[in-house]
Amino acid sequence: MTATNHALTGAAIALAVKKPEFAIPLAFISHFVLDALPHYEPKGIQSGLNSGIQKMKNPAFKIFLATDIFLFIIILTGGPIAFSNHVQWWLILVCSFLGAAPDLTWGRHFYRAKIGKKIINPSSLSRFHIWVQWMERPWGIIVELVWFILMVWLVHNLIG
Repeated sequence: MTATNHALTGAAIALAVKKPEFAIPLAFISHFVLDALPHYEPKGIQSGLNSGIQKMKNPAFKIFLATDIFLFIIILTGGPIAFSNHVQWWLILVCSFLGAAPDLTWGRHFYRAKIGKKIINPSSLSRFHIWVQWMERPWGIIVELVWFILMVWLVHNLIG
C-alpha cells in the first residue's frame, strides 16, 4: 500500500480514537493490515526482498513513488493536522507517521543494493512484512485508489 494511504489511515485512527494509548499502537498495526490487502505492484516485479530494487529500475514506478512521497509529506505537514480542532496535532502526526513507518526498513536494503553491497538478512519484522504482502499486482492500483478516496472522505468527516 502507498505511504499516502498508510498515513491517511493513521490520521483517521488518531481522529477516530483520540486516545494516544490506543491510537498509536493501532496506527502501527494498521500498516500490516493494509499491506495484507491487495495493492499496487508494477507489472513484472516479483514480491520479496529484491522487489524494491527491481521497482527502482522501473521509470513508471519512480514517478508513482515521487507522487506518493509528495502526498505523504503534505499529509504529515498539514492536511488533517491543520484543520482538526478535536484531536491534538501531535497525535495525528505521530499516527500518520507510524502508519507508514514500517516501510522505512526497506531503505537500508535499497541503499545497500544501490552501492553494490550484499542485502542484509531481514529481521523477523521484515520477514513478517514480506509475508503479509501476499497480493501485489498491477490491478492493485484500483484498491489503492478506492482506499485513498475512502480515507480522504473519512478524515474529512472526522475533522468536521
